[in-house]
Amino acid sequence: MLLLIIPLLLCCMMPMLMKRGQRGAAGPTTSGESDVWFTSYKPDEAFELVKKEVENWRTQSIETTKPSRFSLRKVPKERFTVTQSLPPRLYRLSDPLEGETSFEFTETEERGTSIRVNYQLPARARVQMFRASLPIKQPFVAGKPCTGCGKPVLPDFVTCPYCGQKLK
Repeated sequence: MLLLIIPLLLCCMMPMLMKRGQRGAAGPTTSGESDVWFTSYKPDEAFELVKKEVENWRTQSIETTKPSRFSLRKVPKERFTVTQSLPPRLYRLSDPLEGETSFEFTETEERGTSIRVNYQLPARARVQMFRASLPIKQPFVAGKPCTGCGKPVLPDFVTCPYCGQKLK
């Protein structure tokens, strides 16, 4: 009787074991998030800032993830490894605990940089702290700023609808 139950249990548990093995190979299975912000830095300056910040993350992780002598938790050997770097456009890194994070840099018309970050949920706090440390620039969505009041005005306008300043 017992010999019949063991193969039955193995058949029931096999799908769970297979999923667990796949998750470990691919990293954390959390949903991805993305964020975009504009900064006054040029793309190469923003790229260097991200590189420095990732190096800070790496050194902080070495200091904070040391296990105690009695811990059974396995500590990853290396965190925040760079998987792709195309200066000054793309910087992608991988972490066994927080998943993959990628930074994409695009130069904007207003002499700044748009930074798009794709990251996994465990890295949210880290990305938000980095964003808060940068000077954020608000882009003009509607058009160029008015010379009189500074509000965004569409390029087809002859006068500013806010202050009446002649534009052309």
